[in-house]
Amino acid sequence: MRRTPPPGMSSAASTASDSETTRTSNTAINLSGSYPNLSSMDGVNVPSRNLKRKYDNELPNFMQEIRDLLEESKAQSEIKFTSLQKSMTEIIAQNTELKKSIEFMNKQYDDIKIRLDNTERDRKVDRTYINQLEDKVENLERILCLSKIEIRNIPRKEGESKEDLRNIVSDTAKVLDINVERHEVKDIFRVNKKGGGSSVIADFVSVSMKENILQKVRSYNRKNTQARLNTAHINIRGDIKPIYLSECLTMKSQRLFFLARKFASENNFKFCWTSLGKVFLRQKEGSQHILIKSEDDLKSSVKP
Repeated sequence: MRRTPPPGMSSAASTASDSETTRTSNTAINLSGSYPNLSSMDGVNVPSRNLKRKYDNELPNFMQEIRDLLEESKAQSEIKFTSLQKSMTEIIAQNTELKKSIEFMNKQYDDIKIRLDNTERDRKVDRTYINQLEDKVENLERILCLSKIEIRNIPRKEGESKEDLRNIVSDTAKVLDINVERHEVKDIFRVNKKGGGSSVIADFVSVSMKENILQKVRSYNRKNTQARLNTAHINIRGDIKPIYLSECLTMKSQRLFFLARKFASENNFKFCWTSLGKVFLRQKEGSQHILIKSEDDLKSSVKP
C-alpha cells in the first residue's frame, strides 16, 4: 500500500522514501529466516549458543567445589566441636573434683571450728579454775605473811647471822619504845630483792605484835619529821640511811600495791596503804576507802 505524497513534495523525495521502506521490509524478512551469521550483525543483540554451552559445562564443577567447601567446613566444625566437647567434659570433671574438695574442706573447717569452740570453752573453765587456785594460794600466803614485817635499807653485815638480825629487831623496837622478847620473834631472815639490795623479814608469834610495831613506826615518824627512823638510831656504822618498816606482802600484793600507788598519784587519790596484806585506796579525808583486789579494780575506781 502506498500513500499519496503531500502536495508540493518533489518526486525525488518520494522515490527516496519508497526505497527506505523497501529496505526495511527486506531486512525484517531476512531476520525472520535462518540467517547464517546472526552474531556478526551490527546493532542486533543475539545470545551466543557457544557461550551458553560453556556455562552449562562449568556449572557442575562450580557446584562440586561448593559441596567440597561445605564438606571441609563441616569436618573442621566437627573437629572443633569434638575438641570443645572434650574440654567441657574435662572442665565438668574438674568442677566435680573441686566441689568434692570444697565439701571436704568445709567439713574439716566445721570440725576444726567445733574443736576450737570446745577448746575455748575448756580454756575458760580452766582459767576460772586456775584463778580459784591462785586465789586460794594467795590467801594462804597472805595468812602466812600476817605476822611478818619487812625491814628495808638495813646494810648487810659481813658474816651476818640470825642473832645479828634479832639484835636489829630488838634495837629497833627499843627506839619505838616497845619491848620485844626473843621468844616473840618466831623467825628472822634476809631475802634478796629482784632489782638489787635485800630486806630483813621478821616473823612474830602474833599478828598483834606486828601491828603494834607498825603503828609505833608511823607515830614515831610523824613526831620526828626531821629525824625519822634511821640506821644511826640502832647503832649501825656508816652512812646514815632511813629505815622503812612495812607489813610483808605476797608477790601479787606487792605488784598490786605498786600499781595502786602509781594510780593514786596519777588520779589525785590522797591515800594508798595496806592492811593485813590487802591494798586500799582513799581519794580524800572522810571519803569511802576502796579495796583493791585486782588490776581491774583500779580501772573501775576512775569515775567517768
